Amino acid sequence: MNRFHEIFRPEGKDLISLRKILEMDFELGGRLEGMRQKKIKGVYEEGGKIE
Repeated sequence: MNRFHEIFRPEGKDLISLRKILEMDFELGGRLEGMRQKKIKGVYEEGGKIE
């Protein structure tokens, strides 16, 4: 939670609730997983290797 506040509210004002942090974490994780799956699919279709 402190790390989220450092990143998204560095001034220390308007702290983010734990619920909002969990929602943001879930959304960001989903985006990262989507990007990874897209990369895997591209590598598979091209017959290459994944880093």
